[in-house]
Amino acid sequence: MSVNVLSALSFSRTRPGTMPRSPSPGNVPTGSPHFAIGIFGNLSRALERLLTITITATIFTVLPVCDSTAEMTQSGIQIPSVSFDRKESVLDRFRAFSGKKTQLALEGLFTRWDPVFSQNPAILLSDGTTVARITLRLQSRGGDPPFFSVTGGHCLSAKMSDSGVWILEILPTRGSLATSLTVAFSGQMTEYPLTVAPPLNLFEPRCADAAVIDYVTIANCLAPLVTVPEQEY
Repeated sequence: MSVNVLSALSFSRTRPGTMPRSPSPGNVPTGSPHFAIGIFGNLSRALERLLTITITATIFTVLPVCDSTAEMTQSGIQIPSVSFDRKESVLDRFRAFSGKKTQLALEGLFTRWDPVFSQNPAILLSDGTTVARITLRLQSRGGDPPFFSVTGGHCLSAKMSDSGVWILEILPTRGSLATSLTVAFSGQMTEYPLTVAPPLNLFEPRCADAAVIDYVTIANCLAPLVTVPEQEY
C-alpha cells in the first residue's frame, strides 16, 4: 500500500526530457546563471521529496485501522460486528435439487417450516395486489426494537401483538421472483426469503433457466390451494 500511495503522490514539474541538461559544475563558473539553476533545481526536487514523505506519513496517521470483527469510529469507540444469516428459499431448493423431477417431488420442495418466520399465503403470486402476511416470533429481549428491511417489495405495515409477536404486511413488486425480509435484532441480522413467483401471464420462460421455469410452474399450480390458517396472536 505504501508503494501505491507514494506513486500516487509523486509528481514532477516537467515531463522527462523537457528540461535542458545542466552543464557539469566543473565546466561552469560558480557565478553563472546555469549554476544557479542547478542549485535551485536540486533544492526544488529535495523539497518535493520532503513534501511527498510528509503527505504520505500524514495519510497513514489518519487512516483508520479495521479488523474483521469490529469497526472503529472517529471517537475511538469499538462497535461489535453484526452476524448475518440467510435462510434457504424454495427457489434455492429447486436450484439444488438433483432427484427425479416428478410433480410430487417438486411440490414437496414448497414444504417449509420455521420456528420464527411464517408467511400467509404460503405461496404468493406477485400480481401487484396480493399482500403477504408475515409473522415473526422473535425471542423477547430487552433493548432496542427490531429493524425491518424489504427487498423486491414494500412493507405496508408492521405491528407487535400483546403477546410480543410481530406481524407485517408486505406487498411484493409486480412480477417479482425474489422478495425478502431482513430483520436486524439483538446483534443478529437474518434474511427471510418469501415464497413468491410471478403469475404465468407476467413470466417470460425464454429468459429463465430450467429451475426457475419449474419453480414458477409449480407455484402457479399450488398458489390458489396453499394457505396458512389464520391464528390469534
